[in-house]
Amino acid sequence: MKKIILSAITALCITLSVSPENTHALFNKNDVNAFDRQFITSYNKKLDDVSTVLSIAQLMSPSLLVIVPTFTGEYKWDKDGWINAGKLGVMYTESFVTGLALKELAKYLIERKRPYMYKDGWPLDEYKKDGEWNESFFSGHTTYAFTAASFTSYAFCKMYPESDFKIPVIASSFALATTVGIMRVSSGCHFVTDVLVGAAVGTISGFLVPFLQYDCLIGDNASLHASPTNLSFSFKF
Repeated sequence: MKKIILSAITALCITLSVSPENTHALFNKNDVNAFDRQFITSYNKKLDDVSTVLSIAQLMSPSLLVIVPTFTGEYKWDKDGWINAGKLGVMYTESFVTGLALKELAKYLIERKRPYMYKDGWPLDEYKKDGEWNESFFSGHTTYAFTAASFTSYAFCKMYPESDFKIPVIASSFALATTVGIMRVSSGCHFVTDVLVGAAVGTISGFLVPFLQYDCLIGDNASLHASPTNLSFSFKF
């Protein structure tokens, strides 16, 4: 009986020692560079979840390329309209996969502990996930958000250069993407530099594909092709 009671007490102590409310920081924040150290915060699940929802919503923003012009009469759903919508879908997929591939490559090559591991109350559930606590660099949510914002803004301006909605589309797209980045830092999931790099990679990914496809670089002969396992650039002579 004594052994059973002792085992129960030991199990209870172990449970309390690893609960999020009772843990101490596992790593020393002084090991973090001076810039990022200033913005280290504890884990905030609500902000983490909200930033995920906003990131998903941002991924839908390229639909503005056809939704807004449809209501204004600038976009016609005839044969050419459906073909153009299909081309936009392909271009956006290539932009997204480009950002995704670069993000995954960075996380595979570079190990970086998330900010919440340097604060008391680090989340046990997040820590248990398959290595995610050590994959802070760089921010995927921010990359996706800025890919969508950049793609939407550039493609909209190329498709409707005279539209009065250009500034609202650009401003709202990047404002939402910026909000996602801020929340990734505020939630304790990423350092500021993780978000800045993610924003840069996302912006370039979202810009590069339509930039090539809309003949702004070197014409119809250039194209960028992306897939989960391959990223290639082709040029036809």
